[in-house]
Amino acid sequence: SHIPTHPVLLNVDGGNDIEIAFGATNVMLVYKFTGNALQEMWRVGVSDQTGASGPIGFDFEDDGMQSVVYNDEGHVYVYDDRGNVIYDASRASVTLAETTAVADINNDGHANLVIGSNEPFIGLADGLDMLSNAGTSWPHARSIWNQHPYVEGLVGELGTLLFHPGGMPPLRGFRTATAQCR
Repeated sequence: SHIPTHPVLLNVDGGNDIEIAFGATNVMLVYKFTGNALQEMWRVGVSDQTGASGPIGFDFEDDGMQSVVYNDEGHVYVYDDRGNVIYDASRASVTLAETTAVADINNDGHANLVIGSNEPFIGLADGLDMLSNAGTSWPHARSIWNQHPYVEGLVGELGTLLFHPGGMPPLRGFRTATAQCR
């Protein structure tokens, strides 16, 4: 059988190239393009029987490197450029096509994680949760993450599609967001 996956294109290591991260059954992987081939950068074990939960990217440390956010059946994790956990929050879900979003939803000048949970068997969790960092504040994020296949350069802050004379701008990420100045 085939497991649907939802990849993210992001800049994990701060270099000039885009990396790709995706989930598979009980593992989340990050690959780097090298020449004409993909080379595994790192992988982490997760608790996701479907493998269908999708990662996203955000520059939580405002250092030009996007961290990978992945939600499995019991946690939301943020990983640094080497696959080390830099944020962990508990959750409960069956992880079908759930993907975290990053936005400043409470207008406090700092990024929040917005995550849906769906646990229909025991009823432990359902709905949306907003998570924030209790320690060092995360950088400012846009106040919008308008859709599952989010591309930051294609939507304005008010949800309007942005016009790009001469065609599409270069793709700098897919399902990723950059830290914003305020």
